[in-house]
Amino acid sequence: LAAPSLFGQDPTQCTGSKTSDGLTFEANGGTGVFSGTVSNACGPLTSAAPSVPWITITSQSTLTIQFSVAPNATQASRSGSVTATFGDYPAGPVSFIFTLTQFASLGFTTSSLPVGVVGLPYSTQLQVAGGSNSSRSFSIISGSLPAGLSLTAQTISGTPTTSGTASFTVQVTDLDPTSGNPF
Repeated sequence: LAAPSLFGQDPTQCTGSKTSDGLTFEANGGTGVFSGTVSNACGPLTSAAPSVPWITITSQSTLTIQFSVAPNATQASRSGSVTATFGDYPAGPVSFIFTLTQFASLGFTTSSLPVGVVGLPYSTQLQVAGGSNSSRSFSIISGSLPAGLSLTAQTISGTPTTSGTASFTVQVTDLDPTSGNPF
């Protein structure tokens, strides 16, 4: 007969599953919850530690970890994680790692457009940085392009038909690849 383990369970049975993982956040930050379930053999959650300083744990219990994500002031998307550790497990600490990605601010890097000439083909691509680059959409939200030009995806093209100055505003939106919501 095998001797029973310290907790009356097989110590190899500390198991769990994550019900939330791979979350995404916009550049302005926000709050979220990582959650999951673990077997009783794991014992209590002894710590929930973020891997980066811009993630703050606001509360933790069992395997529910509430956290906040600071705004992203960088020009690139960044990744981080939270490690949930169960230290009372007889075979040593057991950790579950939850991951997240925070996107950089979405914005134009194009500072000016080239001058067009009446009757000559014109084409320029609007340059954008940040966001998820999942499904960018461009639209004119005020004003209008010069006669003969149109906006398709992120390219303004066509053949100008009249001379003059045009004033217009282009907006770019992107989709959060996890939720499908625009930002």
